[in-house]
Amino acid sequence: MELEAGELIGAKYRLERPLARGGMGEVWIARHIELDVEVAVKFIQAAAQHAKAGARFRTEARAAAQLKSPHVVRVYDYGLHEGAPYLAMELLEGEDLQSRIDRQGRLSPEHALLVVEQAVKALAVAHSAGIVHRDIKPSNLFLAREGGDEVLKVLDFGIAKQEQPEGATTSQGVLLGSPAYMSPEQARGHAVDSRSDLWSMAVVVFEMLSGDSPFSGATVGDSIAKICWEPLPLIRERVPELPERFQAFFDRALARERDQRVQSAEELLHEFRAVVNPNAQLAGYVAARTSTVPSPSGADWGRSEPTVELTAPQVLDRSAGASLEASSHHVAPQSRSRWVLPAGVLVVGVLGLGAVAYFASNTVPRPEPAAPSVQSSLQDSSTDASAALPSSAAPPSSAAPPSSAALPPSAAPPSSADPAPAPPRTAPPVKPGKKPKPGAATAPVSKPPRRDDTFGI
Repeated sequence: MELEAGELIGAKYRLERPLARGGMGEVWIARHIELDVEVAVKFIQAAAQHAKAGARFRTEARAAAQLKSPHVVRVYDYGLHEGAPYLAMELLEGEDLQSRIDRQGRLSPEHALLVVEQAVKALAVAHSAGIVHRDIKPSNLFLAREGGDEVLKVLDFGIAKQEQPEGATTSQGVLLGSPAYMSPEQARGHAVDSRSDLWSMAVVVFEMLSGDSPFSGATVGDSIAKICWEPLPLIRERVPELPERFQAFFDRALARERDQRVQSAEELLHEFRAVVNPNAQLAGYVAARTSTVPSPSGADWGRSEPTVELTAPQVLDRSAGASLEASSHHVAPQSRSRWVLPAGVLVVGVLGLGAVAYFASNTVPRPEPAAPSVQSSLQDSSTDASAALPSSAAPPSSAAPPSSAALPPSAAPPSSADPAPAPPRTAPPVKPGKKPKPGAATAPVSKPPRRDDTFGI
């Protein structure tokens, strides 16, 4: 089938100019006559010679249309033109990864990581849908320019297949794909699964870092022999400046036994990211979990201290006034002002001083009142008695001594024959705040002794 500019395809797309041409087909830039937008139209030229080419083309259309990812080329339409199938896709601007490697040579590990991060996202979406690409290679990874950014797009799901039960295979014994990037099981014509795409992606990473495919050969047989039987290549033999950890990554990613490889696209990305930036994850983890909460304003005793952000939300105690609405949000512990301890010390000190003063007032001995002499007792008693008599009953003159019967017993003058009278009986002092018991003897009221301050005592 010969295509010409201006030709109308499917009554929708008008061909403008060819974009690419290969052994199995060609790609044209066309314009949608209704929407007035440019699209890429892909044709299969060998459909007449290969009966299964049309079926593979429909598989590509269905597989790409099912995958909703910004890293998979979007498919707009599928149809037939003069018996040949065509596929209308989004038109990309940029270059494929193979062209960049040929132009720049080796890529830095950081540049390779950017490619891997986007490619494995597309593979993860495809594998989750049960689709195996089976032809991952640099020329099928397109670096498109979109709005000033570079976005990787996975192309050509033409030989993609739905995963079959273990042991089942399609086209057994027929090689489908590019030999230098095939997995060992694919090169032998065995059944493949998602781990075959991961092997091919590891080969692409090797080529980005070294500038050449590790399994390229002069013939298809040479490539298959290297993949299946010869010792696996060493990345540090081609790029000695790379650390040893890069070789450990390829030892696992290019293991010939599928069970010994990485088992998912996410695992492949995680391990390669750890090889390129071994300290990035730990540093980001510590920075995200540690923060400093400023001290509250006006807190004299407060200070700021580091707190740890919890990844899971804390369980709030509703008895402390927390609401159910707040319990669904993340709560980070806050630093508290430390004024409670000094205030407690102050209160305990005041109570302690009061207790010391109280016990000191009750334990210091007080001076006992001096016992009055007999002479002063007689004088005081006679004075009280005479004061109590009326004026008509005045005592006789000093010539006639008063009768002892007129005096109270306590004031009777002692005779020479009687022994000295005992001192008056006094009650023990009453403590402050206590009332004397009924019937208890009370101490006589007497004048305190005169204090002599001559020697300060």
